[in-house]
Amino acid sequence: LSSTLAGMFQAMRSMLLFLLLSGTVMLQAQPTRMNEAAAKEAVHRIVRHSGLLPNFTVREDPEVRTANAYIKGRERVIAYNPEFIAGIVDSTRTDRAAVSILAHEIAHHLLGHTLDPEALRPGDELACDRYSGFILYHMGATLEESLAAIEVAGNVHGTRSHPPKHARSAAIRQGWEEARNMALRREPTFTVQREFQFVVRFAGDANTYYVDRAGCLVWFN
Repeated sequence: LSSTLAGMFQAMRSMLLFLLLSGTVMLQAQPTRMNEAAAKEAVHRIVRHSGLLPNFTVREDPEVRTANAYIKGRERVIAYNPEFIAGIVDSTRTDRAAVSILAHEIAHHLLGHTLDPEALRPGDELACDRYSGFILYHMGATLEESLAAIEVAGNVHGTRSHPPKHARSAAIRQGWEEARNMALRREPTFTVQREFQFVVRFAGDANTYYVDRAGCLVWFN
């Protein structure tokens, strides 16, 4: 009898362990989802640090591949794919990553890029990345948290419309460090510490880029 009870106990224990492990796996397989209310609150906090009143329409849109800023009628819209945002937050383990993506899209509106949606200017993306780093510093994010999203979602080689990941990371870092220097009341310095091999310009893009000795594409505002 004791042997039978021991066997039953062991079986129950194994089943309980299996259920616990299964529950853990299911929990890990379902990344945190940012709903519209949370996205609107994040946008409100981002814009507040710019000294402006938020007048954006924020909406979920599964048809959007990642996130997008555009004008519809008289509305300034920020649309995002909830699955994409959830995947970024799950991969980076920080909701600051989602905030940095929204800050990037807000910058497209604030810098007037959405007034000419057909224009292809890679420098516009870097300007928005810089704004993202700047704002995230003021929101209390570390440099690592500010870079988290681009480290996961950035394209190593770049695309037709977006510069490569290392250039975008440099822009975010520049914005974050500029905000930190301002907070510490340090005078900005514009001394270039690296040697450049080439000057690069894109048709229709007013920005100037450089290639350094390491072969990296560098952008400065």
